[in-house]
Order: sequence, then structure tokens, then C-alpha cells
Amino acid sequence: MLHLPDTRWHAFSWHLLFSVLIFVILFFVITLFWFPGVFMYMGGWQGVKIVAGVDLILGPLLTLLIYNKAKKGIKMDLCIIALFQLSCLTAGVYLVYQERPLVQIFGLDVVYVHGITDLEQYDISREDIANFSGSYPKKLYLDLPKDKTAVSAMDFSSSFVDGVSLDYRQDLYREMNEGSKSKLDWRYERLQKSEADNCRWVDIQSKYLRFDQKGCFSLSNGIRLLK
Repeated sequence: MLHLPDTRWHAFSWHLLFSVLIFVILFFVITLFWFPGVFMYMGGWQGVKIVAGVDLILGPLLTLLIYNKAKKGIKMDLCIIALFQLSCLTAGVYLVYQERPLVQIFGLDVVYVHGITDLEQYDISREDIANFSGSYPKKLYLDLPKDKTAVSAMDFSSSFVDGVSLDYRQDLYREMNEGSKSKLDWRYERLQKSEADNCRWVDIQSKYLRFDQKGCFSLSNGIRLLK
């Protein structure tokens, strides 16, 4: 038989405790799998705020407002709150999942970070990205002309071919692996070196970062640090 808390503050405390446990689980999923490492700054923290707002504030606050042990039908009210919180939390978690970065694409001196909502606008599906090996976000590069002069003359923030920005040209996507590194040496060597971190500074383009944000990037590990 379900034992009801004596006061609304006891009910609030129990509800908050369960919500914290759920939040901790979701927090680890977000930080370890969906937005690993530096990618937390590319939508991950915004996702944590969404989950925290729904899970830690909405549900427990509703319990605090309506709880009265003597009220007839209080168990039904609590079930409705739980279902409402679960529905909102599911929607919030799905939104965060959809925004997770799927690709980090090395251009010339820029790394583009895109999630599925960005890619689908240009008919690039999750299945298309899944065809590339490695963990998410997949490490890819744009297959650019080897003529350094021609490449240097291009403005990658505004270069379009047939109305599509180069970072959304799926036909230019190539998997970054051991075999591709020799092809990218000329592009990589021109970047400013970070001796301490064994990586090179590139501009990062993500809808969650400022345009002047830089990250330290290596061909083996992708983006590791921001400055």
C-alpha cells in the first residue's frame, strides 16, 4: 500500500530526490555519449538546461503546489503530474538528442560541426552519416582541390555551389582515417600549432558558438580544446 508523505514539503522532497536521480542518469548520457568532451559547448549545456528545467523544477514544483494528503483524489493528481512530467521530459530529451553533433568536418582552416537538424535541411540523413566509421561526431573532411592557390582563394563561410554551402556538399565528404592523413598534411601544416596540446588551431563553425571561436584540432582526435 502506497504511503503518502505527511506534508507538501515531504512530498516535494521525495519528488525532487527521484527527479535528481533521473537527471544524474541523463546528465551522464548527454556528456559521455551525445556531447562528448568539448562538444558540450556546442549544444550540450543548452540541453542540460532543458532537461534540468523540466525534470528538477517543473515536476517537483507542481507537487509542492497541489499536494494535500487529506485531499480526495490526491493519488490521481500525483499520477497526472508524473505523466505530465514524463511527457515533457521525453520531449525535452528527444530535442536534445536531435541537436547532438553528428559530424566534425575539416575544411581549409575551419571545422564545421553539424547535428542532424542542420544536415536534414540539405537532404543528408542520419543513415548517410552512419555509413562512415568511428564514433560520433564522425571525423570527416572536405575533398578540396589540391591546388593551394585555388583553395586559398575560396571563402568557405560563403562559398556556394548550386545554392549549397560547401560544408553541406555530401559529395565532398570523405572519412578521416590513417590513409587520408597524407592527403591533408598540406592543409594541416598551414595551421597555427599548439605545442603543448599537440594540435592546431582552427575556426569552429557551429550554431552554438560565436563566429570567432577557435578550437584545437588534430587529424587523429578531432576537436579537443576551445579558446
